[in-house]
Amino acid sequence: MLGTDFERALNAGMDSYLAKPLKRPDLIDALNQAAASRVEATKT
Repeated sequence: MLGTDFERALNAGMDSYLAKPLKRPDLIDALNQAAASRVEATKT
């Protein structure tokens, strides 16, 4: 077995995974985390 979709996404190099149907709070959290990661990346 190849694992869950979440595990396959992380093994492929993705930072996170959102399953359908999207839930608004989950989407907002993922976008906030992505934005924070970008800000941190520009500081170094």
